[in-house]
Amino acid sequence: MLKIVALAFFGLSFTAQADLPVDLPIVEKLKKPNNAWVWVSDGTGDFSKSRLFDTTSGKMLGMLSTGYWSGGLVLPSHGRDIYAIQTHFSRSTRGQRTDILAIYDPETLLEKGEIEIPPRRMSALIQKGLSSVTADDNFLMVQNFTPAQSISIIDLKNKRFVAEIESPGCTGVYANSSVTFSAICGDGSLMWVQMDATGNVIDKGFTDPFFDSYEDPVAADGVRVDNQWLYASHNGYVYPVDVSNVVPVAVERWSFLTDQERADGWRFGGFNHIDAHPQSRRLFILMQDGGEDSYEEPGKEVWVFNIDSHERIARFELEHMALGLEVSMEEEPHLYTSAVTFPIPTWAVVMLAVFGHESSLMEIADFGLDIYQADTGKLERTIENATSAPTLLQGW
Repeated sequence: MLKIVALAFFGLSFTAQADLPVDLPIVEKLKKPNNAWVWVSDGTGDFSKSRLFDTTSGKMLGMLSTGYWSGGLVLPSHGRDIYAIQTHFSRSTRGQRTDILAIYDPETLLEKGEIEIPPRRMSALIQKGLSSVTADDNFLMVQNFTPAQSISIIDLKNKRFVAEIESPGCTGVYANSSVTFSAICGDGSLMWVQMDATGNVIDKGFTDPFFDSYEDPVAADGVRVDNQWLYASHNGYVYPVDVSNVVPVAVERWSFLTDQERADGWRFGGFNHIDAHPQSRRLFILMQDGGEDSYEEPGKEVWVFNIDSHERIARFELEHMALGLEVSMEEEPHLYTSAVTFPIPTWAVVMLAVFGHESSLMEIADFGLDIYQADTGKLERTIENATSAPTLLQGW
């Protein structure tokens, strides 16, 4: 009798399951990007991800898996593609290495192709300068490190790898025009490169040193304003470089610190510490007061400067420590910061840091996204758990 009841029960179950409607997977398409959308990319990690957020609503709109130690996203101005520089191994984290430039559809975020590149691209804490796209979006340059330094040139229009050129002692690659780019060198100079219409190198050289790499080294994070790249130094100076012509020309440096502020230990902070809003002629620098050689410490303030007069026009304290910043290109811009918070009291954070347990702090840290009004420094929203590691922010 029990067997009959059991069989009847299972028969009813199977019948009920058979009557359930079949759910078919669907792919929703993203709308055209607006200036309130920002990509948040994992800065470290074996299997990195990039997440897209609408900073107005705080909602996550999509996500891309970007491989082993991501090189970040490349977002060309034409908007037809999204590129991600990736590394993959045949045995997950070991085995034969393959580096690719993955190509994604910007509406569906589905991969639609890839370009294999030399397996030498630089695996580093994600930051600006690891790659750069030319002004016409036709070529992409990727920084390599084996530890010998070189740069790969990729033809985006024809979807092919073009060439690899040596860049000894030089890193932080930045496009200057449709056919020229440069990289910062350890002796204080710039390596400059000129390509032809097919991406092959036709000329190459080095400028005279424009900063002292021992007394006042510059960070490889640069920001473009008009025809100048601006680089911040460890001792509080901005070094402009004019790239109007094939050979870059250094412009007179200017200080974003007073002598007293420098003596008080103020320096830039975080891993992506500088950005600009060219429309309003403003430069934003993430700051902290940890003293000499503290440049990777999280920032706690943002200082704003007029690009033309070099005057500081605003200074505001952040609600949360930050490892990087990005400024939106809205008419009334927003400031995005990669916020760091801890689920323990402040005194406990200080004690762990003082006694050299920074790794323990990183394990319990929450990496979020803070959205501020760039004009006033008012915090509008915090998106918690926006990423799992120190972050690169990229407006879309």
